[in-house]
Amino acid sequence: MVSPRAACDACSDGVRLRKSGDLVAANEAFTEMLHLQDTINTTALWAWSRTMLLAKDFKSAQLLMHAEVANDYRGVRVFNPFAWMNVRLNLPGFEVEWRYDGSVPNYEIYGVNWFKDPRQLVERICSLGNDGGYWESNYEWTPDDYSEFKRYFSSRSYLAYDNKMYTWAKKGLFGGLKIALDPW
Repeated sequence: MVSPRAACDACSDGVRLRKSGDLVAANEAFTEMLHLQDTINTTALWAWSRTMLLAKDFKSAQLLMHAEVANDYRGVRVFNPFAWMNVRLNLPGFEVEWRYDGSVPNYEIYGVNWFKDPRQLVERICSLGNDGGYWESNYEWTPDDYSEFKRYFSSRSYLAYDNKMYTWAKKGLFGGLKIALDPW
């Protein structure tokens, strides 16, 4: 029998363990949460994604974020890891303008952060740990970590579920970026 309380407790354990820096145990708690629940909780998927970002497991983070978007926007095939990472990191100046052309949803984004400043990105991901003491003194990235991040979250990146490279942004109207879902 599914226990929503037990699933919620496992999620809370995962968050607590992430905050303390025990990412392996946090991942195990989130995995247990998944086994205990019969529905997908978007908030829990984002909490788990944060753990994967801190662990620098960017492929798994992208897959979890994709599940989060699919849960929130059922029937709309617009998952874009580049744009969604900008949204989730709450970067200033980022805007999304939805446009509908017939039955195909589309959107343009403005104020995009291209992740050209690795320090800004690392600081923002570090803040996802929600514990200034541990994460501020124990979190660093190498140039290889940054390259791997861009492999899954840049404007030209892999979609983890099909391992194909896509171009996620092209110049659109009014200086915005039109999101493309076609492989390049």
